[in-house]
Formats: sequence, structure tokens, C-alpha cells
Amino acid sequence: MLGQSVSIDGEALRELYRTACDAGDLGGCHYLAGLFADGVGGPPDPPAAARLYDIACGAGVAASCVQLAFMAAATEPEPPFGWLKRACELGVHAC
Repeated sequence: MLGQSVSIDGEALRELYRTACDAGDLGGCHYLAGLFADGVGGPPDPPAAARLYDIACGAGVAASCVQLAFMAAATEPEPPFGWLKRACELGVHAC
């Protein structure tokens, strides 16, 4: 497999992460949010991505807090310090 490209079924990937997220796996919610944000397996859906990142961030997934901050920085006039502060409290090196 090394050196060979592998095709990814984005729709199937979305379904796998959706199943994981629906079962309470916060990592699944985080990765599903990334697929929505990037448009993998379907059209980009930033609001859906933000909702999923918010769920995961609120439950302690620091990387989701950082992603929310990046999304907000691209669209909001105020710096997204709240999410970065939360990420720092959770131990991510966003400080």
C-alpha cells in the first residue's frame, strides 16, 4: 500500500462518523464536523460543522474548540478568544 493512492468513499466516511457521533463518541463528532467543513462526502456545510464542533468542544475535545476558533476568525469581527481559552483549559497548546 505504501506509495499507492487510495480512494476514499466520503459518503461512507460521513455515515461511519455520524454513527459514532450519534452513539456518543465525541471523536466521531469532531471528525464528522471536519468532513462537513471540508465538503468531504457531500457539499460543505459550515453551520453543521460548527454545531458538531460546539458539541465536542463543550464535552472536552480541545481540538474542536480550536476548530471553532478558526471558523469564527474567518467570519466574525471579534477575535475568538473564548474558544481558544477553553482549548487552553483543556490542555491543548493553543495558548
